[in-house]
Amino acid sequence: LDITEPNYNKYKYYFNLISFLNIQNCIILVNKIDLINYNLQEYNNFLNELSKNISLPKDIDIIPISALYGDNLKNNSVNIKWYQGKTLVESLKKILSLKKDVSESNIVFPIQDIIIKNNNKIAIGKLLTEKMDGNQNLICVNINSQAIYKFGNIYHLDKKIDCLKIGECGGIEVSDNIKKGCILTNS
Repeated sequence: LDITEPNYNKYKYYFNLISFLNIQNCIILVNKIDLINYNLQEYNNFLNELSKNISLPKDIDIIPISALYGDNLKNNSVNIKWYQGKTLVESLKKILSLKKDVSESNIVFPIQDIIIKNNNKIAIGKLLTEKMDGNQNLICVNINSQAIYKFGNIYHLDKKIDCLKIGECGGIEVSDNIKKGCILTNS
């Protein structure tokens, strides 16, 4: 999050999406702390405004950083002596140690584009979880709403396939209401 140009509505959207997708492990990086001269009062004011707009999980790591100068990324910063928490690397190591198996029931497919092929609307994206089969009911989530749709065939490199696996890009036949930027999920 950019401490110099906060956008609390955008942050609220991000946290609602994180909550909806049931993402268990998250780190908040408050960046550009160098541009406010590492000022604790401005940092605390930012966190107070953030907590007024967003319900933050209690166990989340919030780390003030300067990506430009490497403050609190790998090592604790000498410029931010008032911060005694974890560095980004320490927080990532904690999350990796908590890594749990992703079940096939959790589908996360962000829609990056929509194309028309043979009069069918195809949502293009990259599968972020284990596996997605075609012809199933999925929830389409966007910034304002969510709805359940029946989805059709899955395509990869212009070829019809049975399923997509984690990390693969592909397309899935969708209804007219689906738009770029939506996320398909089943939970």
